Amino acid sequence: MDVPPALKVFANQTSLMQVLVNLIINAIHASGNAGRIEIRAESKNNISYISLRDYGPGVPDELLEKIVQPLFTTKGDEGTGLGLAICKEIIEIEHKGRMNVQNSNDGRTGLVVNIEIPNKELQEVA
Repeated sequence: MDVPPALKVFANQTSLMQVLVNLIINAIHASGNAGRIEIRAESKNNISYISLRDYGPGVPDELLEKIVQPLFTTKGDEGTGLGLAICKEIIEIEHKGRMNVQNSNDGRTGLVVNIEIPNKELQEVA
């Protein structure tokens, strides 16, 4: 884990925790016996960046856009297809940020989830 100790992210703590727990659970499932997950976070230019990477098989490129859509799952009967969709909604709607998923581009396997959250006080959430 590469997270500066003094890093502050302006976010709803409960919602952000829900996102991170879901992403970690997905990464654990995807990694199987590889068992390695990397989490990085930093803040630059008034934006907090969080990146979570697993070392599983990744996702076929043609499915990358679909895996964040509600009810789409690559887990068969084991998944609901709601986890990544809810994460994306929390980041983009509640926190006015961005979330994207991509396969690792360093020649190794794995999926990378990148989150950007503006460092400003949250507006009141309905």
